[in-house]
Formats: sequence, structure tokens, C-alpha cells
Amino acid sequence: MITANSGSASTPPTRSSFSQLLDQLLAEPAITPSIAEHLAAVRAELDAPPQADAPFLSVLMRTQGKRIEPIKDAMLCLAAQVDEDFELILLAHNVDADTISQLEQIVAAYPARFSNRVRVIDVQGGGRGRPLNVGLEEARGDYVVVFDDDDIVMADWVERFHEAATISRGRVLRADAALQKVNETSWPDGRSGFLTHSRADAAYRKDFDFARNYEANQTPFMALAFPASLFKKLGSRVDESLPVCEDWDLIVRASSTCGVTEVHALTSVYRRWDSVGHSSYTVHAAEEWQDAEARIIEKANSSVQLFPPGIVVRLSSMLKHEGAAPVLDQLTSTLSWRVTKPLRTVRGALGRALGRARGRLRRFSL
Repeated sequence: MITANSGSASTPPTRSSFSQLLDQLLAEPAITPSIAEHLAAVRAELDAPPQADAPFLSVLMRTQGKRIEPIKDAMLCLAAQVDEDFELILLAHNVDADTISQLEQIVAAYPARFSNRVRVIDVQGGGRGRPLNVGLEEARGDYVVVFDDDDIVMADWVERFHEAATISRGRVLRADAALQKVNETSWPDGRSGFLTHSRADAAYRKDFDFARNYEANQTPFMALAFPASLFKKLGSRVDESLPVCEDWDLIVRASSTCGVTEVHALTSVYRRWDSVGHSSYTVHAAEEWQDAEARIIEKANSSVQLFPPGIVVRLSSMLKHEGAAPVLDQLTSTLSWRVTKPLRTVRGALGRALGRARGRLRRFSL
């Protein structure tokens, strides 16, 4: 099922938030004809169909070549896609010639129908955002997605995005994703591998919450497909000055400009590395994360934001209850609340026990 995110149930818009804003301006009865002409030209440019010879999707995969086995998994996922209307741009970031050769050998091991759609590009210098901007310059697709080298996607990943784009072009497409924890380990044959130590858990919000997205990132990168027009026509780029959270920054900006269409299908698994090693969670200090998050919020706060239809009611409801948090904090800090905690615990346990007993009785009576 595909739905447009607007803060409330609605018929999915088929165009971007910016295009809808242009519609509103052009509908003004007293708009100056010369301005209307320019705005109409911009709208036509944004809504222009993709080039006939271009692939639907450009997949940007950045890698430092430090985890070869997960890279093989990620490549296998792409080779197994039902919808083959995509290209893969493998962005080898700050690696040596031997690693480039190893990556090229992995690609060459696949049949030509897949390997011919893969380009390995050597990217030197810069931080996490640098290879993505190089990839955006190289991308030929109508949509662009970032798929890091240690995650996995389902066989219908491209297909689901493609279906959504046919009825909702120009908008960010958001699919469901799961979270799985992994650790680095040595495999019996001596290779450096990994070990999963949790199930794939649906830990992310089912629907994109425009307001809550300003609190923290709620979507893994590979669960989002961005319209290429955002980069090719409106000039947006990944912020290379951010040491981390470059994904969240782009999502905040793109969701405002383009709007978000939900693709209600689980199509990817984000692997979170818990072991100490080459992970953004361990390589970068907590202070870097906090500073990056603060900068992203400040950027959003100092710029114009396009709100989707339905968000006004959502924000109004949130404002009505903004005084509830201090009252709740005051209540839970009182002596009577602390003293009665054991009673609440016992009551909760009894309630759960009674619920289980009722369930057994129902099954027995059937």
C-alpha cells in the first residue's frame, strides 16, 4: 500500500511539496503575469518526465573496503533484485589500489547483466558526505538511494520504490525497514566476518512523522529514495561539513521540499554494529554527534520550511498538550507517587496474569 504522508489520512498527492506550492501561487487571482510565467516554467521543469534512456534508480554505495564479507552480502542483494532498472555506483572512499582491485573483482564475479550496471569510483579526501556528492554528480537515475555496504535489502526493494514513483513522482519515497544488531568476529576459516546477535526488529516508525523528524532521525538511509530533481534541478547536496548525521540533515531538507510518500512494505534491514570497530557510532565521539545534531536543528530553524497538508492540525494538537509534560514530571516526583510504586507494580502484574488466564479460558471453552 502506498500513501502520502501529510499528518492525516488522505489521497496521496502525485507531486512534490514545492510543486504544490507553485500550484497555490499560480492560483492566486491577482498574480502578476510575468511572475506567473516564470513560476509556470519552473513547475514544468520540475514535473518534466525522466529521460527515456535513464535508469529508474541510482544506487550510491559508499565503502572503505574494511568489511569485505558484508559488502558481498550487499552486492548479492542487488544482483537478486526483481526490478533491474537501476545502476550501482560503488564509491570507494579513501582506499588504496589493492582495495579498488578487490572491489572490482567482486563486481566482475557477477554475470554481465548485473556487472555492466556497476561503476567503481575512487573517491579521495573529505568526510562521510564527500563520496555521496561525487555519486550525485555521477548518478543518471530518476531517483537516488544511498545503500551502505553493510546493510541488506529484499528482492523487491527497487520494485517497491518504482511502483511508488509511478504515482508520486518528485516526492521522497519511504519504505519500512528493520534493525538488526551485529558484531565483528573471526569465522572458522580465518576470515574476518560478522555474527548477528538479534532478530530483525521493526524498530522504526511505521509512518513518517514530519514534526517528530525534527527531534531525531527516524529512517535508515536505504529506506528512502530521493527524486533526482532535488539534486539535478534544485541543486541540493549532502553537507560535507557534518562529521555524522549527514543522512538526517538531507532527510530534513528533502522532506520539506519534496514531501514524503509512504511505501508500506518491509524492504531493508539496517545492521547496527555493536562491537568496537569501524562504525560511526564508535569512531565518532558523543560530542561530535551532539554538535552535528544541534547544527542540523539550527539550520532547519533558520530556514523556510514547507509543511505538508494536515500538519497544522498535528501541530495544534501538540501545542495544546505542551504543558502536560511539566505537570507529569511534577506528579511523578512527589512522595506519594514514589510510595505507591509497589502497589502499581503489583496491580500491573495481577492485570497481566488475569489477562493470560482469560485467554486460556477462552481457548479451553472453544
